[in-house]
Amino acid sequence: MTAAPHQWSEISRESLTVGAIRELHAPASHYRISPNRYEAGVAFPGTSRAGRLYVLSGACSRRVGECRVTLKAGMFVDFPAGNFEFEVLGEDQIQLVNVWLIPGQYRAKDDA
Repeated sequence: MTAAPHQWSEISRESLTVGAIRELHAPASHYRISPNRYEAGVAFPGTSRAGRLYVLSGACSRRVGECRVTLKAGMFVDFPAGNFEFEVLGEDQIQLVNVWLIPGQYRAKDDA
C-alpha cells in the first residue's frame, strides 16, 4: 500500500456516510464514488486504479503485493493501482465506499 490506514475523524467532524464522502470528493464530476456491501466471508482478487477505500461498517483486509492492510469501521486507506486481494473479516457484513479520481480526458468538457 502507499499509505497506512487512517481514521475518518482525522479528516472530518461529520459522521462517516456516503453523503459525507461525496462532499469531501468534490466536484462530483471529478470522482467515481462506488458504495458496496459484501457478506461475511467474501474474498476475491481484483485489479484497480489508484484510489481510496472507506469502511462504513464491518472489517476487511486488502493486500497489494506483500503489503496487507486491515481496516474496520471508521477507517480509510489510499491504495495504489494494480492487483489486489480483498477479504471481509469477522462475522458481519461490510459496507464500504471506493473512490477514484476520474482522469481529465473523461470528465465533462465544462468540468475539466
